[in-house]
Amino acid sequence: MRSHARLRPTNDPSIDTFRVEYLVGPAFVLGILFNYSYSITEISWSFSIFLEAVAILPQLFILQRTGEAETITTHYLAALGAYRGLYIPNWIYRCVIVNTRRLVRVYAWYL
Repeated sequence: MRSHARLRPTNDPSIDTFRVEYLVGPAFVLGILFNYSYSITEISWSFSIFLEAVAILPQLFILQRTGEAETITTHYLAALGAYRGLYIPNWIYRCVIVNTRRLVRVYAWYL
C-alpha cells in the first residue's frame, strides 16, 4: 500500500504578482507578425522563440522581490544563463558559416 504525503503549495500569492499575460500576449503578437509563412507550425515556432527570450523574467522578478533564492533556483538560473551564453556562438555560427539568417532569430536575440 502506498502512502501519498500531501505536498505543501510552494507559491506565495503575495510575492508572486508577476503578470504572465504581459509576456505571452506580446510574444504571440510578435509570433504572428514575424514569421516566414502563415502556417500553424511557423507561427508556433516564432511564438516559442519570442517567449523563450523573456521566459526567465518571472523567476527574476520573484528573486528580486524576496532577495533570496534556494539552491535549486540558483542552479536553474545559472543553467539558463549558460544556455543563453552558449546560444550566442550557435547564432553566430548559423549566420556566418551556414548563412541562414532568419529574421525571427535576430529579433529575438535583440530582445
